[in-house]
Amino acid sequence: CAWLFLERQRKRIPRKRRSVDGREVPNLSELRLILERQNHRCALTGEVLTHNNFDLDHIVPIAEGGDFTAANCQLVTAEVNRAKNTMPEEAFIAMCKRVTAYRSNVIE
Repeated sequence: CAWLFLERQRKRIPRKRRSVDGREVPNLSELRLILERQNHRCALTGEVLTHNNFDLDHIVPIAEGGDFTAANCQLVTAEVNRAKNTMPEEAFIAMCKRVTAYRSNVIE
């Protein structure tokens, strides 16, 4: 099935770039490059990404003025993306560190 899917994709006529609210979004080849660059792992946790556990995350959130370019996108687990929500990456990491530090003290 995977071979058939890939063969069909190769023969397909390239479509126009999709957009959200008039802004271009990464195309399939750009997403593949991001996935390869990340070694098929979540950009924030290092967990292996599969076809059913990943989400596209904006490094600088759209709500904070980020864009849909491939340079502003990374792949993360769906769980991480839900937790990060609209937080900038630095703020999310800082929050995770605070939670870890607090929980380490409570458990000891």
